[in-house]
Formats: sequence, C-alpha cells, structure tokens
Amino acid sequence: IIGLSLPTLGSFLYLMGLTPYGMDPVPIIMSLTSSLYIWAILSRGMLTAAPIARENLFESMREGVLVTDRSDMLVDYNRAAADMIEGLNSSSIGKPLAQLFLNAGKDALSYVMDAEPLLREEREVAWNKAEEVCYYQIRSSPVQKQEGHIAGQMIMLIDVTERILLQEKLRQLATMDSLTGIYNRSYFLELSRALLARSASLRSSLSMILLDVDFFKSINDRYGHQYGDQALQHIVQVCSRHLREGDLFGRYGGEEFVICLPETSLKQAALLCETIRADIEQSTLYTVIGPINVTASFGVVEALNPEATLEELLSEADHALYSSKRNGRNAVHLSQRSEIILFKPV
Repeated sequence: IIGLSLPTLGSFLYLMGLTPYGMDPVPIIMSLTSSLYIWAILSRGMLTAAPIARENLFESMREGVLVTDRSDMLVDYNRAAADMIEGLNSSSIGKPLAQLFLNAGKDALSYVMDAEPLLREEREVAWNKAEEVCYYQIRSSPVQKQEGHIAGQMIMLIDVTERILLQEKLRQLATMDSLTGIYNRSYFLELSRALLARSASLRSSLSMILLDVDFFKSINDRYGHQYGDQALQHIVQVCSRHLREGDLFGRYGGEEFVICLPETSLKQAALLCETIRADIEQSTLYTVIGPINVTASFGVVEALNPEATLEELLSEADHALYSSKRNGRNAVHLSQRSEIILFKPV
C-alpha cells in the first residue's frame, strides 16, 4: 500500500509546486518503493513457495515416481520409490533404469526393454523382493519441455498388491475346491468342454475318468468327518502324482472325482486308472488315531464320436463307475461302444 501511495503523493506535491526547489521527487520515491516491493516479495516467500510446494507434493506422494532422461538414465526419484525399489538411493542417480529393475524379475525388466519412452503406457508387473512378491501398476509418460521437445520419461509405480491378491483369492474361490485344492466341478466342466471341442477339431483322442471313494460314508461314521476330509485329500495326493501337465483333475461332488485326459486313448486311460487304483490301495492313510485303508472305484470312457457332448461322456463314465461299485468296488470298468467291460491288465 505504501509503495502504491507514495508515487501518487509525490506527483501531486510536484504538480502543486510544494516540493523543495521545484524538484520532481517521483524518481527518488520510485527507488524507495522498489525496495519496498523487493522486501515484500522476499518476506512473503513468493519466489520459493512454488518449489517448496512441488518438493512437498513430490515427496508426500504414496506412488513411487522415477524421472529419467532421454537415455533412460535416472535423474530423480521420490521417497515412495525408494521404499518400493531395493537399493534405490542417491548413488542410483545417473544409472540406467534397466540396472535398477534387474533384480525385480522378468516382468519388470521386460517393461524396461519393451516400453516406448515417447508414448504413454500402463502395465501391471510382478515385482520380486527379498521375501515376497509385490505387484505394481506402472504408468509411464514422456516429459516434455515448453517448446515440445522430449526431455525424458516419468514413471509412476502404484502398489496394487492387495488388489491382485484379493483377485487371486476370489479366482481360487470361484475355480478351486477349498478342501482338496483341485478344480471345482463348474470350472472343471468349463475347461473340459473346451478340451473336448479342441479334440474334436483336431480329431485327437480324449478320455474321461470318474472315480469314487469306496465306503466313504463308513469312514465318516466310524472315524468322523475330519478323517473323511483327510481321506479325500489323500486320494487327491495319490492321483496327482500320476497325472501329466495338461490333464484336468476336479472334484465332481462329495467323494467323487473326475479326470480329463487329452490325447489319451481308452486303453491308456485304463492303464492309468489301474496304476492309480493300485497305488491308492497300497498307500495307507496314517492318522493320529491309526492307519486307515482307502480304496476307490473307476469308470472310464473315450470320446470316439466327434459329436459327443461332455454330458454324454460323463454319463457313460458314470455307468462304468456304477458297474465297478456294484461288482465289488476297488475296480476299473470301461465303457466301450455302449458295453461295460471290467479292465484286467495283462
């Protein structure tokens, strides 16, 4: 206010002839008011407020931020980025971005190698740490000067580990059986239907197996449901060690399990069933209350008709399984051209 009013007052006095010796005081007054302006600016911090705000914002962000030059050399980072990336400190300035991401795993390194610095990009990567795997959403965008030239790249790391783990948990609940850890019925049928269609288009063989734990109700009644659950887990462990990668294994319901074997003939599936049957019979389930002997019955069918549906195959396998249970259990029966046959390995 003083800086604005003094020149006005000096001009008024000069025009009225009230200044000493008729001298124009405005230039002298302007020198004084300029000093007042400089003092006002410096005392209020107007020249440093913006950098301080930028620094506080940069450092208080929860997201990690990395800034690189055109050669992908690190030129700046914030505190959150240092917490996310092991080994990131002041000595990292000037180092290649790939070197910082080297120990983070192939996903992070792939991002560095494939990302185009001139384009905006968003990607989720698994990030290896010393004792855990974290998941980061990486957003990158070019840094441009005022004249539009690319000066480098800004990379933002957003921790999405909690969301990814929650999604994985929901996926497991939707696709896996909680007791045994294998596919649940609905997801198994979905995958098997796709394999059956693929098998029909390629004219390759595919076989289905249904197996049922013998006298499972007696196990529950005699030992309790806790040991019945252990018996089911025992069956899964025995079966799993005989299955190949690509075979589908699911819990069909209760004590009944189902296996889909792509590129497997009826004879091959029957031999596998006999191997599993014998292994279950010989593998005693040991519990705190003593050993429990478990056996299982099997029904096997091959998809010979390209037009056959999954439901039809499972129905045939169920008839074969019923024959195994009706004829003494602990056996393998085959459904071959609408005929049920007891399998006897040579």
